Amino acid sequence: MTFEEYYTDFKQELLADSEEDFVSDSFVEKMCAVIAEQGAIDEAELVGYKFTQRGIAVDAIARDPERNRCTLIIADFRNSDEAETITKTDIEKSLKRLDRFVEICGKDDFVDGLEESDPVFPFAKYIRENKELLQFDFILVTDAKMSGRVKEMTPAEYGIKFAKRCDLWDIQRLFELETSGLERETLEVDFTQYSPQGISCLSASTGADSLQSFLFVLPGSILADLYEKYGERLFEQNVRTFLQFRGKVNKGIRNTIVHQPEMFFSYNNGISATGEAVVLDKSRNRIKKIRNLQIVNGGQTTASIYATWHKENAPLDNVFVQVKLSVIESDVINEIVPKISEYANTQNKVNAADFFSNHPFHLRIEEFSRRLWAPASDGSPRQTHWFYERARGQYVNAQTKLSKSEASRFLSLNPKEQMFTKTDLAKYYLTFKEMPAIVCLGAQKAFAGTSGGRKGFVSIITEEWEKNKGNDGNNTSINEKWYKDAIAQAILFRSLNKSLVGMLREVDFGSFRSVIVPYTLARFVHEIGKSDSCLDYGAIWQRQKAPAPVMENLLEVARVIIKYFKDSQTSVSELAKREVCWQQIRELPIRLSSSLEPCLRNKNDVADENRYAKKAQREMNDIQALQYVVEKPESHWLKLKAWDEEKHFLSSKERSILGIACRISKGMMPSDAQAKVLVAAEKLAIEEGFYDD
Repeated sequence: MTFEEYYTDFKQELLADSEEDFVSDSFVEKMCAVIAEQGAIDEAELVGYKFTQRGIAVDAIARDPERNRCTLIIADFRNSDEAETITKTDIEKSLKRLDRFVEICGKDDFVDGLEESDPVFPFAKYIRENKELLQFDFILVTDAKMSGRVKEMTPAEYGIKFAKRCDLWDIQRLFELETSGLERETLEVDFTQYSPQGISCLSASTGADSLQSFLFVLPGSILADLYEKYGERLFEQNVRTFLQFRGKVNKGIRNTIVHQPEMFFSYNNGISATGEAVVLDKSRNRIKKIRNLQIVNGGQTTASIYATWHKENAPLDNVFVQVKLSVIESDVINEIVPKISEYANTQNKVNAADFFSNHPFHLRIEEFSRRLWAPASDGSPRQTHWFYERARGQYVNAQTKLSKSEASRFLSLNPKEQMFTKTDLAKYYLTFKEMPAIVCLGAQKAFAGTSGGRKGFVSIITEEWEKNKGNDGNNTSINEKWYKDAIAQAILFRSLNKSLVGMLREVDFGSFRSVIVPYTLARFVHEIGKSDSCLDYGAIWQRQKAPAPVMENLLEVARVIIKYFKDSQTSVSELAKREVCWQQIRELPIRLSSSLEPCLRNKNDVADENRYAKKAQREMNDIQALQYVVEKPESHWLKLKAWDEEKHFLSSKERSILGIACRISKGMMPSDAQAKVLVAAEKLAIEEGFYDD
């Protein structure tokens, strides 16, 4: 895909998600989501504040109380037919608008003059109350391309007073990320900034291994500075998930730093980290640079050291942390890092929230999305797929080696408007499970989970996956019907999201579409659930379109929800995150029209369908087990046989089936049921020490 093709697709995607008047909001929302996925910010909230006469503006704000940081985001959105160039003058103009916003937030008359329901109010108040403690980062997002003359963005260069760091996300940077095949941008840690010779290390591998390992000791001051500079970009996704549950600084770590810093090295287990490459000095005894350093165990240690230093001014001169670094080549990093993280974090139960892109749930949804054809809609003769992007860049990368005609065919079979991600799926699922308050926390938190006892998508699906396992260890509840229902929910969510644009514009409530949509759908489903009926998701899947009676009723429910929020006279975004908001909205007087009846199904009939779908998935699992046994080389089963002859681990039944698998080339073939038994036995054998490279 060329940059020009990407730019055209990017524009069309924005237009498909919004009407012309709100395409700028969609752009800001998308860019904030990308930056949050990179770990550069926590969830950002759209505020859309502009005071043109005074040259003040801010489009979105993200808070990081852990580091006393506040990130202000402003957009330079051109929406031109071809990507324009953004100059240094353009950049300075935008950044100074953010600078003036921070300055004016320090004035009582400005903050007190804002309506409490204004999206910017809670942030303006927060900045006023914490201005002396906060450090500010400014981010400019734009659909233009950065001028070649703009190299770095230092605040001093642009005359910025309040920002410690400035960053720019232009369309070129987004294109490079999307087409790189990487989950995140490359992060390079340069230790020569702290010591010209780098950090002394001990190699823990022979050099002949594909995976290099190093041990070294990192001064606490350097670790704190790295966290200050990079924040949660330092943490592998699994650990970032855990940090959201962290809550408080570890008291033991804090007390050791404050009272016995010289004992920190002895008391603390240190951290485990990975990198894609290292630069060593000539002696190979010092690490100068690490590319894509990721902490996979030690998130609490890192955050606690930083908090104790930053918030209590505790000296770190005598604090040292042991580090185990595994250098893993990029082509196998997605396979190895999850295992390192899982094994290293078992004491903190991070593995309960371990939901990498290669988790069986994601692999199954991906398989459904590539195999199942969505029925043609609106008279089109062509069936299509809903493309599930379980890892960043899959959709774009699927097209990279295609000819122009092949790429055109791929797009016709996998339309961009039918691509959805892990966080999209989480948003739809939680909405229709009547959990809109969690959806309103933002994509990443809704996906990973939150504190306060509220579970996110990860925890719910992990429990669902484990709960509905058969004897073979394979789940049956996440099946084809589950997938089709999820797509029907996606259709309803996206349809309402677009249909609300005009209504929200009329009442000047466009900034809160991300709140109104999940609450409207959740309330709608809740009302239907009071009867013996439920929404007919199967019909929506078949039509690939939201029925007119459903949309009419949804818009009426939306009017009631909008009125509720407008009458609340408080910050909509803050209120929407609270469970009390959902409790109150559940009690609002809402009556659905009788026109909805043809769009409903009896709950008992749906329960029967669910049981049948589980049975069908169980049979599919059996077929896949047989396929697995047959596709494994015969030598693999012979190795397992030799291992069992020494260990005497397998039962006589399992040993008999294994004998069949060892003679497949001679015409022997296990049954579906036998294959399932063998796969389960092999899994247990691996846990007991069987290994085949």
